[in-house]
Amino acid sequence: MAESSSRDNAEEELEQELDSVLAENHGRQKRHKRFRSRFYRPFRRRSKVGAAPGQVSADTSAETTFIQRVIYNQETFIEEAEVDLSTLGDLAAIDAGLDSLPVAAEGDLPVVQWINVFGLADMTALKHLAEHFGLHPLTLEDIVQTHQRPKFEVTDGVLSVIMHRTDQKIPFHYEQVSFVISGNTLISFQEKAEDSFGAVSRRLKRGNGRIRESGVDYLLYCLVDTVIDGYFPLLEAYGRSLEQLEEDVSDDPSGQDQIRIRMFKRELAAIRKTSWSQRDLIQRLMVEKTPYITQETQIFLRDSHDHILHIVDVTESFREVVNDLRDLYFTKLSQRTNDIMQVLTIISTIFMPMSFIAGVYGMNFNTADSPYNMPETAWEFGYPFALALMGLSAVGMLLFFLRRGWLRR
Repeated sequence: MAESSSRDNAEEELEQELDSVLAENHGRQKRHKRFRSRFYRPFRRRSKVGAAPGQVSADTSAETTFIQRVIYNQETFIEEAEVDLSTLGDLAAIDAGLDSLPVAAEGDLPVVQWINVFGLADMTALKHLAEHFGLHPLTLEDIVQTHQRPKFEVTDGVLSVIMHRTDQKIPFHYEQVSFVISGNTLISFQEKAEDSFGAVSRRLKRGNGRIRESGVDYLLYCLVDTVIDGYFPLLEAYGRSLEQLEEDVSDDPSGQDQIRIRMFKRELAAIRKTSWSQRDLIQRLMVEKTPYITQETQIFLRDSHDHILHIVDVTESFREVVNDLRDLYFTKLSQRTNDIMQVLTIISTIFMPMSFIAGVYGMNFNTADSPYNMPETAWEFGYPFALALMGLSAVGMLLFFLRRGWLRR
């Protein structure tokens, strides 16, 4: 009974392990499909050709919209886990939380409001937000159509920043995140309902650092820095994968290795494209003089600029590694082909004198007509003599090849 129970447990564990492997492979295939879709069809969410600018509609694959809000200053912190979308039609309801804050003393910073929008399916809610906070229709179009390149714009007194956030998993997949500053309100728009900025929310809640003592521009810096820093774990994962791939290619290259090389080449090209655009974006935020970003915050943006430069450098290095691995892969295949041809050539060369001997003694000369017509064929040791001659020729050829070093790896 105990042996049967142990066997059943082992089979159950094996089935669970197999299910987890299949689920992991299925998830990886879905991620590869998502990456290829965005990489090869980057404009699939754009407006129809000839459509009026600023006319936007929700994408069919967009996730359900819900909104969170945080209102804070040096003394007070108010967090709403989910804002009722039905109240967005009442413009006064959006700012209702501001009434509960103490009036800022003279010289203190005003209160900051952070509205975090998840999902871009509810166009009614998005248009209400755009109308209340003065977003230009083209700005809303850039937010909803998530094929935009990272950029920074100021339109009608509203600052907008568009970036690409990664989920830190291989294969590389990015989500567009958009930030809008209108007055002392920052609105962030995310494609998916993921806690991308949970670390910033926790810092606000605990009051750690200077975030509660700074203005809305410093909140923007914190969110931008979070997006940039998300690329470091991703590149570390690529580094480990490339290291393993290099070992596999060096030891015994296979067709699967070639597929992985091509995959890494495409994904690193996408990371490079995104990183270069975000480098230019942060550089503009860092140096351009605008009323929305203080010089003090621009000093902090230098740190984000250093990070994105580091990301660009590492990405370029990895792209060179992938190119080297591709060359190494074809070199190893060529070397393997050469080794096979060398073995076949040696075998053929060894059998050449043996074939010659067999051909000579296979000629049909009649020894009765002449004493010179292969008299050894009538010899009682003729057959062993021919075999010995073939063997000696093969051994001689092998010794010659060994002396020349042609049989050594």
